[in-house]
Amino acid sequence: ACGLGESGIGLQIQDLMKESKNPTVGTLAATGDVRIRITAKADNPEEADRLIQEMEQEIRKRLGKLIYGVDDETLQENIVRHLEKLHLSVSLAEAFTGGLISQKLTGTRSPAFLQGIVLPSETSQRRFLDLSEEEFDSIRKDLRKMTGSFAERMKQETKSDLGLAVCGLISEDQTKGEFRVRICHSLATSEGMENEEHELGGEPPIVRERSAIIGLDLLRKYLLKADS
Repeated sequence: ACGLGESGIGLQIQDLMKESKNPTVGTLAATGDVRIRITAKADNPEEADRLIQEMEQEIRKRLGKLIYGVDDETLQENIVRHLEKLHLSVSLAEAFTGGLISQKLTGTRSPAFLQGIVLPSETSQRRFLDLSEEEFDSIRKDLRKMTGSFAERMKQETKSDLGLAVCGLISEDQTKGEFRVRICHSLATSEGMENEEHELGGEPPIVRERSAIIGLDLLRKYLLKADS
């Protein structure tokens, strides 16, 4: 599941984790998402499966669209399955995550992922948008506007159905090796632009991984709406 932290998901199923003895329910936090484990004891596999399925249905009823898969299905596998079902394509511009989102989607080997580009510097970002230094200085003051410009440009340049972009602005140094960053994700679609902003903190690799998951989840939520 993703879209809510381990504590938030724990509150939704707190009674099940505390009171259910068979099957038992537990959570395991990964970077950016949460695993929910259901374990049953029975005299035979069929009875164990029945107990697990009943509990799974109850958890799904409570968490709804926060759940993206079962067993070993990854978030990116869920996304490309929806993309292929809807005959949609996506391209990415990453100005903070260093290609992490592209790497995850590339691993699915899906033709629905057309292209990804990494924009690590202001120079590369300005050239990608084809702006003068003065124009770029103006647009980068508005993080949402800049991220949306990357998403729309990527969509147009690759002729993809969807363009996803992520930008980050370091807002406050904390301790050595840690920082706080304001993250913006933008998704350019045929209906317009969808945006999400988050404040994240921690060690840089963890912040980037969490940001990648948030970006993928923005895409997943759009696809769920499109498929409904």
